[in-house]
Amino acid sequence: MDQQIASKNEANRLDRVPGEDQFLEQLSKIWLPHQRKDLQVRFQLGQLLNKELGPPKDRQNYGVATINRVSDELEIDRSDIYRLRRFAAMSDSLDEFLKEYPDATNWTRVRELLSQLSDRQKPANDSRVTSGLLRSAKSMVKTLESTDQDFGGSKADEEIRPVLSRLFQLAKARWDI
Repeated sequence: MDQQIASKNEANRLDRVPGEDQFLEQLSKIWLPHQRKDLQVRFQLGQLLNKELGPPKDRQNYGVATINRVSDELEIDRSDIYRLRRFAAMSDSLDEFLKEYPDATNWTRVRELLSQLSDRQKPANDSRVTSGLLRSAKSMVKTLESTDQDFGGSKADEEIRPVLSRLFQLAKARWDI
């Protein structure tokens, strides 16, 4: 890690303020060990959660209540709890993880890695755009089916009809409806 910092410092040697290198070295001596300890704690929490709840890919109904309680008690966002579990499931130890992913030296980089790996595992046709379109279309159908409201009038004529008409044209062209 110290070698990484040295190469970054060499690459970034522009006009520096006198004493800046020593100041950054002082900060690094405090911060870098903290980041390592932070990863160790997060990895250990993920391991304990996985031991209690099973692998993160398995969904258990009872696990949701446990995750909610952990979130409340430890003041950790639920999304981070799921990330902790996925992080810990990637390797048997933090040292093994860091050997496989040497650039993931802090929680921000681990989260980016988890996101990249998650995106790679999704089927190509299951994009966020497709999911968003499906959600929106289902919501529109549900709203239209469940309301007795008359959608006539100037707003419908000026805004809703042209949008739905264009949507129908696009759907017809894309999916031969």
